[in-house]
Amino acid sequence: MKMARREYWEKLQPASGSPFCPSMSFSDEWGVTKGDAELMQQKESTTQDQLKVLFEKSATNQ
Repeated sequence: MKMARREYWEKLQPASGSPFCPSMSFSDEWGVTKGDAELMQQKESTTQDQLKVLFEKSATNQ
């Protein structure tokens, strides 16, 4: 029988009952929430101005 190392037990996350356990999700901290204008879908095609804003945001986040 092989013994588990201390590191294994220290990093073990309980299945439920505590914050950030595997069954709970982590916040990705996107800065937007449900209902935010950035998450809303539209029926029309994306305009060049909208694409430009997205590409600028993407460039600053890298």
